Amino acid sequence: MMQLSVSVLEIIRLNVEPAELRGNRPVIVIRANIPRIMLIVFAATVLLFVGANADTPANCTYQDIVGNWTFYEGDRNNTGSSLCDQIGENLMN
Repeated sequence: MMQLSVSVLEIIRLNVEPAELRGNRPVIVIRANIPRIMLIVFAATVLLFVGANADTPANCTYQDIVGNWTFYEGDRNNTGSSLCDQIGENLMN
């Protein structure tokens, strides 16, 4: 029985399955498809940059929030929800 010694780079370059090179022994079949892998990596990178460029829904600028702030705690309703449109006049001005 002849033993073949093949590196992973040769397998990728030749685009052959290791099972074909190892005879009847059960091995993991690796089928390299470099353009598809590059497309997946490119798409993942684009999605990362698109997600990183997202804006906050508040749209507050530095000039809107700079200054002295006074915080008050109102009555608790124990529901876990906050109704920001009903907070009061001081916040809306």
